[in-house]
Amino acid sequence: MKKMVSAFALAAFSTSCMAGNVLNVQTPAVLPQETNIPDVIKAQCKVPELVGDQVFESVSKVYERTKQVDGSANLTNGLLLKTTITSVWGASHGGGWTGPKHISVTLDLIKDGKVLQTTTSKRTSNGGVWGAFKSTCGIMDRLAKEVGEDAADWIKDNLSEVRDN
Repeated sequence: MKKMVSAFALAAFSTSCMAGNVLNVQTPAVLPQETNIPDVIKAQCKVPELVGDQVFESVSKVYERTKQVDGSANLTNGLLLKTTITSVWGASHGGGWTGPKHISVTLDLIKDGKVLQTTTSKRTSNGGVWGAFKSTCGIMDRLAKEVGEDAADWIKDNLSEVRDN
């Protein structure tokens, strides 16, 4: 009898932990035509893919009911985390030797087509300790990872908003 009660309690606890909505994350990140990004970086580094993948990976660690959806999807039902790249800067060649690089994004939490919350993230780097030896795309990848961590922290801070909507 004790085993059955324990099993029932465990099942109820597991179900309550799983309660919540699926959070759709657009990948790749949205890159509007008017976004400032050097052509060479756009072609070589694939920043929308880097940012979208890192946001999805990081958010998935804090909210397990996360699903990837196409970056061009215009989801009108359910929850959507939309990442829009607003600016990318950096010399295309030379890694940390050619000055700072940055990525700026806007993150929108959308439910049924209506924006619930918005935040921004801007990350800048010269490449770190070994920056002089990193490629520009390597630095962009690290910046994308930091943007993803910012998105995950923001979702973690707003889990009740995600679960209850």
